[in-house]
Amino acid sequence: MHTALVKHQKWVDSHRTHTLTMPYKDLVNLIGEPHFGTDHEKSDADWRFHFRGVPKALIFLWNYKNGPTYGETKTIEEVDEWSVFIGGEKAQLAETGAKGVFGNALTDGAISPRLKEKLGIL
Repeated sequence: MHTALVKHQKWVDSHRTHTLTMPYKDLVNLIGEPHFGTDHEKSDADWRFHFRGVPKALIFLWNYKNGPTYGETKTIEEVDEWSVFIGGEKAQLAETGAKGVFGNALTDGAISPRLKEKLGIL
């Protein structure tokens, strides 16, 4: 697992602020196995981190309506697009850190690049 990330124990309500495009296998190699599995509705994998030494710099990742639970793929290994929440009281620090961890695979915005393409949004 990436050494800058620490599992975040406290539940915080979140929403998508960014999108990460990365195959499941590569994501697991980078940040470890998911902290939580399926919610039996819309998600199959969920990670919740804060940055080491900065518990108020949060980054959460999950798949949303694009995996086996929702009937979009047969296995979680086929998922390559992830919803990302970057926030907390130190959100700017979290965003800088997340870009350092994920590089160009992380894109801004609550609407994923695939959905923008589908909707014809440039």
